[in-house]
Amino acid sequence: MPEGRIAPERLALLLVDRGFCEAITYSFVDPVQQRRLFPDVRALALANPISAELAEMRVSLWPGLLKALADNVRRQASRAKFSKLARSSSCKMMV
Repeated sequence: MPEGRIAPERLALLLVDRGFCEAITYSFVDPVQQRRLFPDVRALALANPISAELAEMRVSLWPGLLKALADNVRRQASRAKFSKLARSSSCKMMV
């Protein structure tokens, strides 16, 4: 690993130590929400979705993270700290 970079496994442990929970999200998202976030990006529509709210493949991690946040707010969570490390080396993100 190049100097100045942190291994993803180490970063995940550091985030847990700081009180973050790893966000586990679906690869399928609500098309309406996804279009609001990414109006110019075409997503793959599922031929046989399990529900209307999970009818497209995500084009970003954001729809799932925002849904996780909304679910926690609806449950009256006083605090929500999420992290998500993307598998692609070109797409590392922390929320």
